[in-house]
Amino acid sequence: GMLAVHQQGIDYPARVVERCRFRGMSPWITLRMNDCHYNDNMQHSFHGTFWKKNPQFYRQGCTGYFARCLDYAHPEVRDIYLALITETLQRYDIDGLELDFMREPYLFSAGKEQEGAAILTEWLRGVRHLVKEAGVRRGHPVSLGVRVPSQPRTAHDMGLHAVAWAKEGLIDLLVVTPRWSTLEFAMPLEQWKAQLGDAAVVLAGGLEILYRPCPDGAPAPSSPELATGAAVAVLARGADAVYLFNYFQDG
Repeated sequence: GMLAVHQQGIDYPARVVERCRFRGMSPWITLRMNDCHYNDNMQHSFHGTFWKKNPQFYRQGCTGYFARCLDYAHPEVRDIYLALITETLQRYDIDGLELDFMREPYLFSAGKEQEGAAILTEWLRGVRHLVKEAGVRRGHPVSLGVRVPSQPRTAHDMGLHAVAWAKEGLIDLLVVTPRWSTLEFAMPLEQWKAQLGDAAVVLAGGLEILYRPCPDGAPAPSSPELATGAAVAVLARGADAVYLFNYFQDG
């Protein structure tokens, strides 16, 4: 469907940004930083040419669903995402850019996460520079946000040193969140707040759309009551904001 819209000459994000401005809303664009949907079908239209033609850049020492995520240790991988970020900032007058590391948080080969953390932080410094340039060019601030795992230790161990990014001033918004399978009612936001200290960053707790009461249970869409309860827990534990993911509105 999006391809058909593009082929009609319609720039969908530009139209949404324009409509947000008209409605008094602050437009952001989010980019998934390592999405591997449909990775069992190499010819699926979801995949770009780079992913199809460069299996040597997949993560090594990994099996299962995330084995075909790209490895950010390769400069070619970092460069293609940087090009996407550059194009986004040049084409669209947005108030913020979000880098969604939760799709997917597996950015490095097995056992190489901490080596990769330094590479990723240096790369993020370059992104921050581009975002600041965009703000000057547009005549208004442009913020930078990230999504990372809800548990501080998990994020750190995967090479996503979000606390260090915040303290260095590389990010303005930090969304901590579970990944897909269920709402999480007890995210350790107190730990995040303590580790962030006086870093000038907005801390948000992310709510997923699914609710799965036990690991092997059947998932169901979150009800308004469940989402409200999770949101109250997020705010009660010290977050500055609640972030909704995949909460689509019908009609």
